[in-house]
Amino acid sequence: MRQDEKKKYLKEAIEKLERALELNQDSRTNEGELAVFSLGNALYFEFFLEKDAKKAEVSLKAAKAKFEESMRKDPNNVSYQQMFEQLDSAHEQRKQAHEHLARLEGKSEDEKQLEIRSMQTQMLDSVVHGNRKAVESDPNNAVALSELAKSLFELSMLQMRDEATGSLQEALDVCQKSILINSKESAVIWVRGVLQEAYSMLTQDATEEARLKAKAKDDFDKVMNMETDTAKRDALKKEKELLDGTMKAWMENINAVYVAPLNQFARKMHSP
Repeated sequence: MRQDEKKKYLKEAIEKLERALELNQDSRTNEGELAVFSLGNALYFEFFLEKDAKKAEVSLKAAKAKFEESMRKDPNNVSYQQMFEQLDSAHEQRKQAHEHLARLEGKSEDEKQLEIRSMQTQMLDSVVHGNRKAVESDPNNAVALSELAKSLFELSMLQMRDEATGSLQEALDVCQKSILINSKESAVIWVRGVLQEAYSMLTQDATEEARLKAKAKDDFDKVMNMETDTAKRDALKKEKELLDGTMKAWMENINAVYVAPLNQFARKMHSP
């Protein structure tokens, strides 16, 4: 997707969140996050995309205000605090991002994808590290555990089979701890369902695959039954469709990397 397209979709997302907040200042997303925090994230991303330094500064200032408001509304949410603290290095991160984009010019699409994937992995590694530190400082914080599980899942979507297996196993462990602390939080149960479905796609054991898929379905069904708002139920269904597409593409990439060496080996075996 080109930068101008990203800006267009981002602007639409910002406008949608602003309208939601006009109706209800305490509104939340389907994942349970405060809408004002999601708006802060969108404005922060806008800061990164904007090439004009003055315009970028306006977006950063607005993002900071939204993160501060998020912390006032939900002072126990460690992810809000972490995001606010990350602003200290915002200008350096933006500089690195623009230098990275400059390096992409003139490269093939495959080379660009590899570069972007590398940058995304580095960023998510940093997020996971921050979430691990938050859990270490407060092991019984269900929100911190949930955030760590989600960031590990996002990281696993950029990893190959062995690394992804380790990330998903850790994510499942911390997700289960979060559920034991707060068993009525539907968002965490949904995350566990996603993790189990992803893990089922990695296992080589057919029995284990079936077991994990059944457990994932149970979690998805449980969350749907817990949600009484029709609009939110529809949004969850759409989210599930997007997740399915993401995981399908992830597995296709894993299998492509795995099959390529085998094909090369087969060609060598059959060559005269």
